[in-house]
Formats: sequence, C-alpha cells, structure tokens
Amino acid sequence: MPVRLPDIIKQSVRDPTSGDYFHLLDSADVDFRVQGIQTDSSLIPVDTRNNKYVIQDASNLNAGFGGITGVSNNDIVVYDGTAYIIFLDADGKQQGTIIFNEVDSKFYGFDGSSWNELGSGAGGGVTGATGATGATGATGATGATGNDGADGATGATGGTGATGAQGPAGNDGADGNTGATGATGATGATGAQGDQGPAGNDGADGATGATGATGNDGADGATGATGATGATGNDGAAGNTGYGITNPRLLTVGDEERLLLDQLLPDGSTGSSYDLGNVKGSDGAAASQGNTGATGATGATGATGESIQSVGISFGRLIVTKNTGETLDAGFVIGATGATGPTGESYVTVSGPTFTISAINALNFVQGTNVIIGVTNSGSGNTGTITISVEKIIAGNYT
Repeated sequence: MPVRLPDIIKQSVRDPTSGDYFHLLDSADVDFRVQGIQTDSSLIPVDTRNNKYVIQDASNLNAGFGGITGVSNNDIVVYDGTAYIIFLDADGKQQGTIIFNEVDSKFYGFDGSSWNELGSGAGGGVTGATGATGATGATGATGATGNDGADGATGATGGTGATGAQGPAGNDGADGNTGATGATGATGATGAQGDQGPAGNDGADGATGATGATGNDGADGATGATGATGATGNDGAAGNTGYGITNPRLLTVGDEERLLLDQLLPDGSTGSSYDLGNVKGSDGAAASQGNTGATGATGATGATGESIQSVGISFGRLIVTKNTGETLDAGFVIGATGATGPTGESYVTVSGPTFTISAINALNFVQGTNVIIGVTNSGSGNTGTITISVEKIIAGNYT
C-alpha cells in the first residue's frame, strides 16, 4: 500500500540517543479537511495545491482529475500542484479515520468499506451566568477537540468584564461534531451589511399584459444595397411570322409622285399592291432672301456616310450593295412576260447590217443621258453603235 509521509513531523527537544527521538504526529498538525466527496462525473475539482477529494466512483471521474494511477473507490486524492495523486489508499485501511467535508460542513468516518456521515455528540450542562473576563493567560498547547455537547438554554447576559490583554494564538484543534442548536437568544444589534449573495433563480413568468397602443412609425431606414442581378430567364417561344411590306416604289402620274407598296405574306410571297397616294408636296411660296450671315467656323469632318456601291439584278430582284458591305434586296423589278404581240409586216427585200446587244449596267441609266445598248456589224468589223436617249425613269417592272 502506498505511504505518504505527513507534511509536518513534530520534533521535540529529546535525547537523540533515546528511542522516542522522533515524535511523528500531533492531531493538531493533521489536515482532516476534504474539499468534496465525488459520487459521479458532475464534481469538477479545483486545482489548488493540497485540495483533497474522496473518490467513491473511480470509474466515473470528471476529466478535471486527469489520469490518477492506481486510484480506486474510497481513496482520498490530493492535488500536489501539478496533478492529482493518491493521498490515502483505502485498500486494507482499517476503520476509524475521520474527515471533515467543507462542502456540507459534516464529519465522515471510514468503517473499513465506506465513508459514512457521523452523528451529533452528547450534550453539556446549562450555561451559567457570564463572569467577569479575567486576564488572558498564556496560551497552552491545544488539545484534541472533544465532541460538542448539546447547547443549553441561553442564560441571562452578564455584565461585560474588562477585556484582558490578548495572548498569542494557539494551534487550531480538529473540529468536533456539531452539537444541537440551542434556543435563540435576543436579537443583537444589526451588523454591517454583508456582501451581496448570488442571484436567486428567476421567478415564473407573469401573465401577458394587454397589448399597448401602437407606437408611431419609426423613421425609414437607409436603403439597403442593391441585390445581385438574377439569372437570365429562358428565351420565349418564337412568335408567328407576321405580314410585312416590300418593294416600295414611286410612280409618276402627271405632277404627282405616288408611293406604291406590295404586301409581304408570312410565307415570303408577295400579295396585293397598295397605292398610298401622292407623296410629293406642293411648292411653298418663295421666301425673300435674308442678309448674308457671317461665315461660321468650319465644323469637324463628319463620319463617312453610307452610299450605294453597286446595283445588280439577280433572278429578277434588284440587289443593292452598300459601301459598308451590307446587301439589300429591293424586291422584284422584272414583271411577268406579257402576251405575244401580233406578227408585224414582213419585208423580204429589206436587208441591213446585223447588230450585237451590249451588256447593260442599270447604273448607266441616268435621266438626260445617252446609253449605248449595242453595235452594228458589217463584214468583219463593227460599223456603228446603237444608242438610246434616257428621257425619264419611271419606277415599275421592265422586260
């Protein structure tokens, strides 16, 4: 069984040659106090040097005890400043050991197999009248504290004697058993206010009161940050192809310029034609000439505008190409073939030169100009040209 030497070994002035030179213990020198009795893992030890605890369930220790080598039920462990170690090994310990538990202020005795609370001691006599206080004598050695007797009835309070000189403090003896509580004495003067105790438990919630009147609206809070943009929704289903217009053109009728449009059907074919009327306004009255203004500053050169780069016919449709590379389809410009005219008169004796049709560029047809459309042939070479004069261009279909 492990043995722990007491912290204090009494040595008196003795003959070192005698067998009683070492006087091991006085009861006043043994600390019988423990700071708790462990029964389960809910007891959390306080790591203060020399704090002691009785272990009653060694298999269910709080983690604060750490790993204690060899500990078993009913052992007393002590904190040595670094870790908890066995202070008293209960294995084989005989009955009779007494401890004082500071948690419940009770004494416990070991009966050889368990620690049990000790009962109250016997009573004493009736308390007599308080005598005059004598001079304080020298403090003698403190003997072992006997069991407290039962408190007698409180006697009449005697006159207070003169206070003697205070002697030196003696050693504290072991606490005896607490005696029965005596009768309550007269109420003494009110002492100084003690420190505030810990807060009590909260009381049960009271019944809910009636709802108060609605308060005024508070000021509007600052506008929150703009939320993140939501995900782009899916594209909707494509709508049905609608009707449109195509082949806009002007038709000169006398002094009018009439705007003609064709209907574009959903299947891409051309429907009815519509005459939107004259779009040429009448000339306004001639304004009088104003004074010549000062010449303004030359403006910055503007961006290059779009222009027609080329015009061609493809499968009867007028195709316009811009200088930007964009191609526009202006619609059909060649109408259906007309009915065959009557056969003209025949002149069998008529002869003349043959001619060849030249390639015709539609851009060459400019009003007021002459356009060569072919050459005559005679023999092995060309003998002349065939020229037409462009007097007026009228929008429409040509064959």
